Amino acid sequence: MQELTDRQLMDRELTGYTTAGWLIVSQSESSFQIAQPHVVSSVAMTLLVLVPFGLGVFLSLFSVAIGTVLLGLALFFAILLVLDHLCARPKLLYMTADQLRTLTPAFIEINASGVIVCSAC
Repeated sequence: MQELTDRQLMDRELTGYTTAGWLIVSQSESSFQIAQPHVVSSVAMTLLVLVPFGLGVFLSLFSVAIGTVLLGLALFFAILLVLDHLCARPKLLYMTADQLRTLTPAFIEINASGVIVCSAC
């Protein structure tokens, strides 16, 4: 079994992280730093802002007081979601090739001459 170079090992690991939504902050030949940005949940946005806003507009046709309360509630939750998004810090991860080698599972195989070989040794 051929041992992976530092670059190949890091590229393989970075591919998994970037497909999961992480962003590459910096990268060198032997290390990388990635960040996972904070994302506002679309379910929270719908339930906390859009539903009260829609109900507030609809109910304001029949009762201005109830419609105003619901519109105010929607505005309050919208402000809370914006503040949450602005105050949240992204998750950062810094890894070196040596750390990846210790995290990579070792494979034990027997070569053609019958000698047991460890992939991480």
